Amino acid sequence: LTPFFGPFDVSRSTNASDNRLINLYPEIVVTKQGKEIGALYGCPGLDLVATIGTGPIRGLHVMGDTLFVVSGSELYGVSLGFVGALLGTIGVGAISMIDNRTQVAVFSDTNGYVWSQSLGLLPIVLPFLPMGFPITASYQDGFGLINQPATALWFHSDLLDLSIWNALTFGDASGDPDNVRVIQQIKREVWLIKEFDTEIWYNAGTPGFSFARLDGAYIETGIVAPKSLAIVGENLCWLGQTRSGRGVVIQSQGHQVR
Repeated sequence: LTPFFGPFDVSRSTNASDNRLINLYPEIVVTKQGKEIGALYGCPGLDLVATIGTGPIRGLHVMGDTLFVVSGSELYGVSLGFVGALLGTIGVGAISMIDNRTQVAVFSDTNGYVWSQSLGLLPIVLPFLPMGFPITASYQDGFGLINQPATALWFHSDLLDLSIWNALTFGDASGDPDNVRVIQQIKREVWLIKEFDTEIWYNAGTPGFSFARLDGAYIETGIVAPKSLAIVGENLCWLGQTRSGRGVVIQSQGHQVR
């Protein structure tokens, strides 16, 4: 604890004040009733352990003991010793990655690739024509899941094979006429978060397309920023929008949001 907070101040004039804290940050006692007016808390520093490619870093994904890194237009595998190995070249655009413990699938705005130890990096024949908008991916019960950008359609891969995507294996999230922006699996449910609403599907084991819409679960809130989606504990959080407005942080609770 410290009764003073002036010495770390940095002003526009370094002659007046040029002191700064390294790996410490101050916190004032809000009640003003403690023995001290505040404290300095430590925070960890950063060490440079590896430089992967020339950047920028566009995607990270862990499978087993390997960190897969998309740096610029290249895919790398980084070992536990922080040694990066170039695996191949991929397309540009926003990145989404999934794995099934033996394969890693990488999707960008217009392309898909699959990497395996035995075959290396190979292109995926997508089940639709690229639209120039981001593809988002998720995984459940041995199936890879992706959306067809700018539509309400979504597809799953062959079982336990992220390299095969049948053009007839698709679902239509058509509860309202807007497009799927993000696919996210949580608690063995597939959340299809669209522009202005959200549908929840589950693995029904049906022939052909394996998934079915969960009846009675329909959320009148969509997403404005697809990359804002995050899993927080057992809930989802994102920057949402409705037909009445946008820019509200949303958190799921069961099959509802608040």
